[in-house]
Amino acid sequence: MVSPNVPPSANLEPFALKAHHYGRISGVSMAVHSIPDAFLLLHTGVGCKYKAAAQLSVHDWARQPHRREGWTEVGDAALIRGAAERIGPYVRSWYDRQKPGLIIVTAASHLEMAGEDIAGAVRQADATVPCPVRYVHGLGFSGDLYDGYRAVVSTVLDQIPWAEVRPQKGRVAVVGYPFDRYESDHSANLHQLRNLIREVGRELVAVVPSGQPMARLAEAARAETILVLPYAHALAEQLETTGRQVVLTDLPVGLRCTTAWLDHVARELGADHRKTAAAARRLAGYADQELNLLRTRLVGGRSAVFAETPLAVGLTDLLDGLGLPPVLVGLRDRSFGGVAAFRRGLAPAGLDLRPDAVILKDLSLWAARAHLRRELEKGHLLAGLGSAAELGTMTQGHADLQNDEGELAHRFAPVILGFPSSGYHALQPQPTYGFGGAVTVGQRLLDGLLSGQA
Repeated sequence: MVSPNVPPSANLEPFALKAHHYGRISGVSMAVHSIPDAFLLLHTGVGCKYKAAAQLSVHDWARQPHRREGWTEVGDAALIRGAAERIGPYVRSWYDRQKPGLIIVTAASHLEMAGEDIAGAVRQADATVPCPVRYVHGLGFSGDLYDGYRAVVSTVLDQIPWAEVRPQKGRVAVVGYPFDRYESDHSANLHQLRNLIREVGRELVAVVPSGQPMARLAEAARAETILVLPYAHALAEQLETTGRQVVLTDLPVGLRCTTAWLDHVARELGADHRKTAAAARRLAGYADQELNLLRTRLVGGRSAVFAETPLAVGLTDLLDGLGLPPVLVGLRDRSFGGVAAFRRGLAPAGLDLRPDAVILKDLSLWAARAHLRRELEKGHLLAGLGSAAELGTMTQGHADLQNDEGELAHRFAPVILGFPSSGYHALQPQPTYGFGGAVTVGQRLLDGLLSGQA
């Protein structure tokens, strides 16, 4: 019998169930979900209905994605005759019912492999309805969630009237925000972004995507500068064709990373650097003062982080600043450059990991559970930040680490962040970004550490 303490071998790991196994279609669904007047038509078999929306439906309590998704429901006979001909009628039927501002068509892998001209069928359908109809590849055998998300963002950027609108001085747009639900954690992050941009003397006119309809996203054309978050860095060449200033940034998550973000943006925009630096010191000082109440009680503790590479950088900064340096980092993506990119992301904030830290790329549930268990057994792991995919399994197979009530025998705060967050929902503003986000995550850590104590 394999010990739960032992991670899978290098030979078995590629075949184990991934902690974050969501592919391109899930990313396409997430991105379409982020635009309230967009519609997703999934060209797929009868048995694949809800394939994309299933994860989002438990992640987002505020808005159900299946209400703006449809399926061509290809059966055996249709597949033999030619299934692509179903796309046009379904596009027209759903347009008549929903009147969307954009229709995205994607396809299950087996239909993309059938050799039909799906792209051609989508182009024909586009000519029959008033709104744009665009094809985004599903390709379940390659890429990841973030590839699919980025492909839809690219399609949306093509619909923005860059050439028809004159950019306005001092206006900024943000492209590549990872909006995945209409709950208050995202509205709080967008508020943090708006405030940070105000600190460099600029006005935020649009965030693409951000839970806003197509007409509102089109306001990005008014911007003279586009700040590009890591989720859209691969679209830099496309954005350069807009004629706007394009600035690639990291994520403003964690005190040092947020300070570095402000410094970078201020320099690129030609803002008053001394004024921005003073604002960053002031805001970071307020946050640091609040977090010190927690920091002084965490001496000697360690932590674990599970996140896509850009977010993992910010969360590492946040935890290290609290005196909880990560000893386990699980990078749950395939498209952001892996361990080398993670370490490069730490550099602007002057950060590095402890020498004994373990970094895992595209890890399986088996590996996540085994490595997390090892660190818990050492007794110094006080916190874990990650999605429900990783932290939802933390108590499985930990019988010898539990007390008589089935609880872990020492303090451990599992804080769910990112997608999917089926174990955490935000009824009030709960940011992760910016200086306010650092304090909020600190509060959540404190709540988790004190849970069950009198």
